[in-house]
Amino acid sequence: MESVILQMVLSLSAVLVIMVAISAVVKKYVGIAPGKRNNSVPIEILGQKFIQPKRAIYVVKISKKVFVMSSHEQGMHLLGELDDQDMQDLTEENVPVSSLKQSIMDSTKSFVTQFPKLNDVFHGSGSNNYIIKKQSRTSRKKDLE
Repeated sequence: MESVILQMVLSLSAVLVIMVAISAVVKKYVGIAPGKRNNSVPIEILGQKFIQPKRAIYVVKISKKVFVMSSHEQGMHLLGELDDQDMQDLTEENVPVSSLKQSIMDSTKSFVTQFPKLNDVFHGSGSNNYIIKKQSRTSRKKDLE
């Protein structure tokens, strides 16, 4: 019984040693450590726009070229390439390449404009009236109690 356990431990140890050796060889000759990314090619996401819940369009800069790509359930596809003139047109028209900040500002504005009292508070017009009305409502509630 003890020899079976000893044989099992030795077999497991041999398998682990072989796995470590293969990992070292791959790391040395391929240049990529297991679990790490190869960052030798500069890739930068300049912008993204979600069209539907699982569908988006990306503007990606790889080295010195700029590509427009789509992403969906089946994977990613190249839609086209932007040349220097296209990029210059985008910057001249003041179209932001990265629109995250702009989309946050737009959604905040649309939320605030749905509620006139919040709109007045944020933009300063009538904010004192809102505060006075709020105070008068709370004082009425106290009077009723």
